[in-house]
Amino acid sequence: TRLVSDWSSDVCSSDLSGAPSGSPRHDARAGSLETALPSRARRQASGMKLTRATSSECEAMAVVHGQAFGAKSWREDEFEDLLEGEGIYGFLAADAGPLGVILCRIAADEVEVLTVGVSPASRRRGVALALMLAALDVARGDGTSHAFLEVAVDNESAITLYDRLGFRKAGLRKSYYDRGVDGCVDAAV
Repeated sequence: TRLVSDWSSDVCSSDLSGAPSGSPRHDARAGSLETALPSRARRQASGMKLTRATSSECEAMAVVHGQAFGAKSWREDEFEDLLEGEGIYGFLAADAGPLGVILCRIAADEVEVLTVGVSPASRRRGVALALMLAALDVARGDGTSHAFLEVAVDNESAITLYDRLGFRKAGLRKSYYDRGVDGCVDAAV
């Protein structure tokens, strides 16, 4: 994985043409997403189902996004509007109820992770990893070669996941996330 020089310096990026040695990869021809998960996550994710997002999933997507992000979450109608956009796709992870959500946008040969969120009760179970693997697999299949996202600098578990998936910090947006009374936090991008 490398930072591609033609990208701006304010994105956290990954070269999708190859994952770093030892990183999880998923190839739709090689089997299920569960086989791409580490054994602990595979055990915890058993029974989890990933569904390609359509308007039918927007209510559940908004519910789990609300659990993940509280007052800063997206509404059902916002998910519906986004999914109608060019190059937008996502997944909902669920078992008995919604566990997590991811929404991405493909433009040219790049994919941007717009949001990924997991309900607090479902964290540390491989949900975010499964969502990211599924989303990056779709992007690869559509011919993208680069991925980028933004993450709060204090979100250590997400940063660890993104590092593992081959993302590298390419810049910083000062005071990007407004945490209300707690102030603002920077975004690694």
